This record gives sequence, C-alpha cells and structure tokens, in this order.
Amino acid sequence: MGLGRVSEDAFLVVVNHEEQYSLWPAERELPIGWRDAGRAEVTSVAHCPRGAEPALAGEPTAELTLVRLDPAPAACSALRWLLSDSEQHWAARLALERDRRRFVVRRAAVRLVLARELGIAPQRLAFRRGPWGKPALGDAGGIDVRFSSSHSGELALIAVSQGRELGVDIERIRPLGDPVSLAESCLSHDEQNRLSDAPPREREREFLRLWTRKEARLKAMGIGLVGGSGSDPTDRAERWCVMDLDCPQGYVGAMAIDGPSAGAAWRTLSFDDGPQHAPVWDRQ
Repeated sequence: MGLGRVSEDAFLVVVNHEEQYSLWPAERELPIGWRDAGRAEVTSVAHCPRGAEPALAGEPTAELTLVRLDPAPAACSALRWLLSDSEQHWAARLALERDRRRFVVRRAAVRLVLARELGIAPQRLAFRRGPWGKPALGDAGGIDVRFSSSHSGELALIAVSQGRELGVDIERIRPLGDPVSLAESCLSHDEQNRLSDAPPREREREFLRLWTRKEARLKAMGIGLVGGSGSDPTDRAERWCVMDLDCPQGYVGAMAIDGPSAGAAWRTLSFDDGPQHAPVWDRQ
C-alpha cells in the first residue's frame, strides 16, 4: 500500500466514489486507500510546491495560475463535481461541447486555486458579486483574499492576492480586421495614437495588448467599460499598477493591482490523463 505524504507545501487530493475532489491541507501521512469514519478514500496526491522566483520585478504581491482548458474528457467529467448546482446548470446551457468543457475546467480551476489559498475544500467555496458584477468570495473565514480570472481560447488565467484588489485579462492573438477602426469604439485617444504608431503587421498584437491593460484595470476596479470612445470611469489612474504579462506564445495578457508597484509568482495548473485525473501544479 503506497503512502501519500502532505506537507505545508502541498495538499492532498481526496477523491470519493463519485470522483469528487476534496483538499486536505495538512502535514500528515496517509495510506493510499485509507478511510476514516466514512470519509472518501485517499486515492491521489497533488503537490503544490512553493518558493518559485517571481516572474516580475519586485516582491510577489500576486500569484498567477495559468490553466489549460482542454484536458482529457474523463478529467473534465471528474472536475464537474467541484462545481455548484448553479454552475453545472449554466454549463449545461452552453450549446457547444467545447464551451461546456472549458467552462467546467475554468470554474473548477478557480475553486482549486482559491481552496489552496484558504485551506478548505473547493466545494465549500461560496461566491458573491459586487454592484457591477465582479465576483468575490462570500466567506473567506476572515482571510482577505481577492481574485480575478480571464479566459481566451484554450487558456485561462487566475490571479490571487491578499489584501490588494486586482484584475487580469488574457487574449488570444487573432485576426481583428481593422484594429485602428476598432480602437475608435473602445480605446482612449492616447491609446489610439499608440496603436497608429505601431507597424501595421504588429497592430493586432498591439491592440490586444492595450485592450488587456484597460480591461485588467477596469476588472480590478470592479466595473465594466462605460461611456463613449473608450473613456474610462472616474478613478485615479495612479492608484493602479498595470503591467504586461509574459504569456505563452500566441497570447497577450495584463494585470492591474492596487498600489504603486507589484510583482507576481507564476504557476501552471493542468489535469493529467491518469486514472485519478489529479490536478498537477508546476512552477514556471
């Protein structure tokens, strides 16, 4: 019988007969296959190493998790049990199987990331929405955890910080037609000028770079785009540290966080193709 060891740098993934995940953040050693007072059988361990070097200058003030949204079908089926009834209902309403799969993986990943941060089972997390629709944790047990998420194509990005409001956005680079004309409806005049100054072959990337920076800040503020001609709502721009993110090839991204400066630590979250479909965390 094998052993699954859990330290302060890892959590134990417990899978029951319905393939439902629970997290046991503790420093203990349990035998694989062990049961206690009717609890789910211990079947797999996912290690979450800490101590990665920050990817951005400065002390890490946020943790960024990159998630690939197209795991094996069996892994997706297992992750579905992490979702609330309303989340599962919402997923079922999506017309395309690809969209349903990615929604399930994305929402499960948010729960896994936050559960690891708080040290509770992901199924226990409750969410609420702010006045403008920004999601937040309903009850974090007194821990001031803020988060933001974004998705595009086959990737999702989740940002978590303690005590500092933040927002992230990621976009897959893709044909946009005429980026300069598109910018007239959603970017400020200064942003439009920067886009026009970019070489024509770089304008799609530059448009999306400017867009993610704007969207990240607005998400950090907890509101959406308002007004005309890409104008921003009244909020002190100097309050937010906005930075480009080093995303995988074919993507651009940005993070905005409350304060004059920030750094971030990166990790990736994927789901293996083995029989237990345990989440696998890797540091970049």
